Amino acid sequence: MISSDEVIFVDAGTTNELLLGYLNQDNLTVVTNSIHHAAKLVDKNVKTIIIGGHVKNQLMQVSE
Repeated sequence: MISSDEVIFVDAGTTNELLLGYLNQDNLTVVTNSIHHAAKLVDKNVKTIIIGGHVKNQLMQVSE
């Protein structure tokens, strides 16, 4: 279970994308390597950190 004031990582992918709709905890911080996930989280006013690296075309995911 995800609680308020936690920091979690959400990997790129369509299955993890479904999780985003359930993230409504207070002061939650999400770290992700997905540009799509980051955009959705920012729209929900969730503090979002995207890791750096090269962008892969298929999933719009950032990797080394």
